[in-house]
Amino acid sequence: MSELAQMAVETIRGNGFPEFVYATPHCLGLEHTDDATPIGAQQGAGKDVMLEAGMVLNVDLPFTEIGWGSMHLEDTVHITNDGFEALTSVNLDIIAV
Repeated sequence: MSELAQMAVETIRGNGFPEFVYATPHCLGLEHTDDATPIGAQQGAGKDVMLEAGMVLNVDLPFTEIGWGSMHLEDTVHITNDGFEALTSVNLDIIAV
């Protein structure tokens, strides 16, 4: 899971958003954030989770900047034997304003 988070941050920074700080991918299950983390612990504080076929997770991409605001993007994916299947679909084009 930590490699996925690192890859997401590096990809976003490398595509023109150097201020992006962190990604917090997390499993989905009975709870919205159903990670193997001790109760009350901060997300990502538990052991690193290995991705396995059959898992469903959100690639969670929060961003907050004082004076600008906040956004929170999440894409849900199903891990397969040979990659992943996107369960949400969005336009992934970068739009510069």
